Amino acid sequence: MSEPDNDKNDHGEVVARPGLRISWAWLFPILAALAAGWLFWSDWKSQGPEIDVQFAAAPGIEPGKTNLVYRGVVAGTVKSVRLDGKLQKVVVGVRLKAFASELAREGTLFWIDQPVIGLGRTSGIESLIQGNSLKARMGSGPPAFHFTGSEVVPLTQIEEPGLILTLRSVAAPFLDRGSPVYYRGVIIGAVRGKALDANRKPVLSIMVEKQFADLVRDNSRFWSLPAAAVKLGAGTLQIDLGGLKALLLGAVTMDCFGEPGGVAKDGDVFELCANEFAARVRGGAIRITFDEGFGLRPGSTELRYLGVPVGLVESVTADISTGKVESTARLAAGYESLRG
Repeated sequence: MSEPDNDKNDHGEVVARPGLRISWAWLFPILAALAAGWLFWSDWKSQGPEIDVQFAAAPGIEPGKTNLVYRGVVAGTVKSVRLDGKLQKVVVGVRLKAFASELAREGTLFWIDQPVIGLGRTSGIESLIQGNSLKARMGSGPPAFHFTGSEVVPLTQIEEPGLILTLRSVAAPFLDRGSPVYYRGVIIGAVRGKALDANRKPVLSIMVEKQFADLVRDNSRFWSLPAAAVKLGAGTLQIDLGGLKALLLGAVTMDCFGEPGGVAKDGDVFELCANEFAARVRGGAIRITFDEGFGLRPGSTELRYLGVPVGLVESVTADISTGKVESTARLAAGYESLRG
């Protein structure tokens, strides 16, 4: 007998191929990659445009550390600090936050907030602890990405001033940046600075706050407010102080005598009178001739009628041809009839 053919009976077992399986060891790298991607996307979405701000110097400004602060909120971060091509200016690159993109507009003012301690005003004290920072005051022009920073801290840090005026004076009064500007005892602005014009005559630049801008008329009168005034009369002694700030820095006061004129415009020029009486004297000029000018002081000598001040001497000159002293005076309102 022949043996059975075992080759014809296949007893092999079919094993199904296992499906794709991911090792638990890959789970954490995948989660880390997703988290990194989400953080990158979130950071990219929160970023606004990059702007350049140019300063003469940038003390204490460090890339990656110094913040741009607007209304007390961090609105951007300094990304770079470099010199310009001529090595004369410092260009600070700032990356704005997305919510602060509107700061990238013409008219936006940038400055370095650093400690300023003086008689008029004190600012930037927090930078003693936190370090210098950039600050901004938003403008309203078209989009822009290159700015020239202010070298001084502005008097108004939240919004633009309502009115900028120029006051001309014969002599520079005792006034400085930050000196208050009054209207009937209420502070409505401040002195921005003092300089010389093209004719080397002193001029003051003053700022009037927006809510008080309509108080200034084209016929308003400005005068220096003395730090202290002493009035001595029969049985009376009166001492008037203009306040501590006016005592330390001087002050300017303003009023409109008579019928108010039109509202003043930005950039208008006014005369700065020596005192209130000089501001009230608005009549036409008259000429008076004297044999000598002893005691005549322009802007100080008063014209009196029956003991009452009715005018003010405006100028005093010596006429060599006649040997006389010629003076010009102006009468106060209500006394024009004395010209006849």
